[in-house]
Amino acid sequence: MVFRSLEKIFTRFLRRGERFLIVEIEDNSLSVSKASVHWQDKKLKVLNKWTYNAGWTNDTAKAFSFLQKILKRIPRLAAHKIILVLEPRLATTIHVSTKIIRDEGRKIIDEVDLDNLISQAIWQVFDRERSRSADKMALDDLDVLLVDVKIRNLKIDGHRVVNPLGFSAKTTEVFLSQTFASRDFFETMRVLFPRNQFVFISEAGAMGADILARLSSEKNKDLRAFALVNLNSARSDVYGALIGENCVDKIWYLDNLNLGRNDFYANFGKHFMVQASVAENVIKRYAGGEVSSELANKLERLMRKEWVVFCDGLASIVSDSRDFKHAKNAAVFLRAEENLPEIFYSETLRLRDGKKMEIMPVVFRDIISRSGFKIIAKKHKCSFFTAAGILALYYYSDEWLNKIANRRLRWLMPREKHRLT
Repeated sequence: MVFRSLEKIFTRFLRRGERFLIVEIEDNSLSVSKASVHWQDKKLKVLNKWTYNAGWTNDTAKAFSFLQKILKRIPRLAAHKIILVLEPRLATTIHVSTKIIRDEGRKIIDEVDLDNLISQAIWQVFDRERSRSADKMALDDLDVLLVDVKIRNLKIDGHRVVNPLGFSAKTTEVFLSQTFASRDFFETMRVLFPRNQFVFISEAGAMGADILARLSSEKNKDLRAFALVNLNSARSDVYGALIGENCVDKIWYLDNLNLGRNDFYANFGKHFMVQASVAENVIKRYAGGEVSSELANKLERLMRKEWVVFCDGLASIVSDSRDFKHAKNAAVFLRAEENLPEIFYSETLRLRDGKKMEIMPVVFRDIISRSGFKIIAKKHKCSFFTAAGILALYYYSDEWLNKIANRRLRWLMPREKHRLT
């Protein structure tokens, strides 16, 4: 009888899946998605979604109040794992590697050695990147916290290994990601959410670039570098990625353009003397082939003119990066929540040194298809970043290595404040 009861409970748990709350804070919006994930079956189900149409930095008090109200409506909040996906003014995520020379290269690596190697890697990157991250977020160094560390890969003497224990090596290279965040912002998050429930915290664009590099199509398998452009409503954030033979070598924030979707719609609206919302609807109808050929030609001329200005600014940002100067095969990926007209991909980005980079769309359904996951979202739309957060956990779920990293992370973080009730 007891065995049957336990079996029912276990079966019910498996049927429900693991529960997540994915909190996305973008430039002009904030959303909370409640989801369940069946890892074995690779199914992601969006159970509910709440959206607030204003960003955290625009009106922090109202955004905080919105989150408080939503969280009170979620039963058994402590049973959910939390993923934070943050805009670049609130967080900085870098993917890099660092090399450590072992003094006793012939000595076999044991658990104590591995613990020390990971600790050294975290400290080296933390020391190198903290000041840069503070500058990017316009903060003082002391106002920046290291809030997430993930070990991505390990190499010993240049060879990738899954488990380095039992090997001897002179040089160890640790591939990892670190996320820095504003102290004030993160302490606010820790007041809102249950303790120890954060399983993944990342800057949105860096996480998107990571998933894109991993799940790039066969057509793009020879890519060694790309720029990812997040075309948001009020601004566009640009990220760089370098791809090695077996893993992502580096992902970093390049810069932003003060041009977003709303700017395009506003400029078109001025030309046609209509509101931006009307212009947006016309462009969407054009993208769907629902306008006359005369209007289509006129729209194309205007869009090309606007897009050339955008591409000039983008080319300047990419040209300033030394990493792209040495990349033999590079491209630009453009991500937006809605489908953009094909004309946006007709231009080729031309850098100062004469190098050309093809502009390609980030096709959400293709990425999900290549991941093997199935998304079930009947009533609530699953965003790119909701899916990316789950996929990132799936691909980087080496609990053994990341438990070591998390122990070191806790040493670098201040004590937790009491949660609001």
